[in-house]
Amino acid sequence: MSKSINSDRKGYYNALEQTTGYIKKDNPMDITFWCEWFLTTLHNALVEAIESIEHVVDKARFWDKHRESGINERQTKVLNMILDRGVNHPQSGLTTKKYMKMAQTTSATASRDIKGLLSFGCIEQVEGTGGRSVRYLVLV
Repeated sequence: MSKSINSDRKGYYNALEQTTGYIKKDNPMDITFWCEWFLTTLHNALVEAIESIEHVVDKARFWDKHRESGINERQTKVLNMILDRGVNHPQSGLTTKKYMKMAQTTSATASRDIKGLLSFGCIEQVEGTGGRSVRYLVLV
């Protein structure tokens, strides 16, 4: 909740001003505005908490599923970077070039590692991509 309040400090101070008599001198006991702001902020905090929990559960499920797959250190590093970002993040897709940069490895090693991830069922090729523009998504 504190994260949500902190991200909307202007709204918080506005709600306090509206309900403490600072702005509305005629009826300082009307806390309707503050209650509406608080409940909206609480709702947003709960939605964010649920998304965060789902993200952690997805990552745990992924690693439970692939615990015995024989994934090497480079593959683990890259997968963790993508899973930490979230598989629904706009930049969660994987390409050979991106793999090379993330794992700090050569093109040949990146291609070999990606083929391994495909065979383990960790990633899948995005439909309609191929050649130099082939992209992959992590399967959670």
